[in-house]
Amino acid sequence: MQVIIGIDLAGKPENPTGLALLEGKTVQSSLINTDEEPLKSIICNKPALTAIDAPFNPPKEGIQRKAERKMPEKGYRILPPSLAARRERALRAMKLSMLMANKGYKAIEVHSTSPRRVRHSFERLEKDSNHPDRYRLERSRQNPHISVT
Repeated sequence: MQVIIGIDLAGKPENPTGLALLEGKTVQSSLINTDEEPLKSIICNKPALTAIDAPFNPPKEGIQRKAERKMPEKGYRILPPSLAARRERALRAMKLSMLMANKGYKAIEVHSTSPRRVRHSFERLEKDSNHPDRYRLERSRQNPHISVT
């Protein structure tokens, strides 16, 4: 079964990073505490795709990338990766994405809250009764065309 990993990268290595593993309709989540752990999880689980909620590259000029300049026009608030508080997170994401690419794994940069505003309805996470530490994705009744594959 295909695996997808999601990483909510913390700004500083001493803060926990969120990691979610989606396999079929089952989601496992955990907090990790070192820069090595996301890569270890990726190598161990061999995901088809890894989504990282952090910027992969700095702006070519100025303090904002093209996306950070365009998104407010569409009603989305995005803080640029060049802000001091976000710079370390961006550097960590760049390093992780390069390490992944060197090992042959695909990664995409995501902004986790923007798709929610576009979709207006989502799959729901429900506790898996067979595994209390896991959740299952359920299709939204409001938007039945959403598929979970």
